[in-house]
Amino acid sequence: MRKGQITIGLFDSGVGGLSVLRQLESYFTTCGEAESYRFLYLGDTARLPYGNRPSQEIKAFVEEIVSWLVDKGADQIVMACNTSAALAYSVACAQAKVPVFDLIRPTAEHLAKSMQGKQKIGVLATNSTAKSQAFSKAIREFTSDLEVIEIGCPELVGIVESGAINADETKKILLKYASQLENACVDSVVLGCTHYPFLAGPLSALLPSNVQLVDPAALMVRSLSKNRSTQTVLLDEASDVEITKEIYVTGPLADFAASAQVCLGQAPDTIYGITIQDLQKARSQSQQAVLPVADISGALS
Repeated sequence: MRKGQITIGLFDSGVGGLSVLRQLESYFTTCGEAESYRFLYLGDTARLPYGNRPSQEIKAFVEEIVSWLVDKGADQIVMACNTSAALAYSVACAQAKVPVFDLIRPTAEHLAKSMQGKQKIGVLATNSTAKSQAFSKAIREFTSDLEVIEIGCPELVGIVESGAINADETKKILLKYASQLENACVDSVVLGCTHYPFLAGPLSALLPSNVQLVDPAALMVRSLSKNRSTQTVLLDEASDVEITKEIYVTGPLADFAASAQVCLGQAPDTIYGITIQDLQKARSQSQQAVLPVADISGALS
């Protein structure tokens, strides 16, 4: 039986996390346990990109953003930014005081269980995520059979943010990475930054047909489905679920809307502006207060 509203906070450096939001929105529309879901999305476009920044900066950003999301009512938080998850997952958990979820662990678990023998996995990620070897380390927690090759792709976030997904220059850049992956004889390619699923079409066209692209957001949602015993009952009540979205960005609103239009085929109806000072204030206030742990009885666990 559904009841109440659950608020889910998500954040990314820009539009990339919208690839996670669309997966979650689709999932909860059909499998939600509450009457309504409120998604709070923060795109930190004023400090984009995260992938080339020092880890201490990323950790500070995560503290600020998580504090702000909790202050806005988030019952749980999804790190829709793999750079942040790779470098600051424990920071987010400590700061949030509510359940925090990332995409790296569900991806690692799925690959370990689904891939047979000594197969090779390529991971395309930001420089920071690739250098941290977050995906390799997570996969090794489940199996030592898989060989993982992590490649930093510093240009790709900017390409997605600019909306130049199908530009000729983009294809040239993607060809460079596709060639590396093909030369390494990988069997699957993990889109290890949440911006990269928006490049899946042109990238797939450059890879051998037998190479599978893996979207971590889709795997996180799939893991939710497997872990929920009430799914069949909830599917019967799908029409009762209400979804609301609040999109906030720290940079120019028009730029974010234009990028979202290219990536999703439509821009959000409303985008709200927020300043870096607002985020820093939220962190300062959270350090002076004890935040309660919300009772979410379940949306993502």
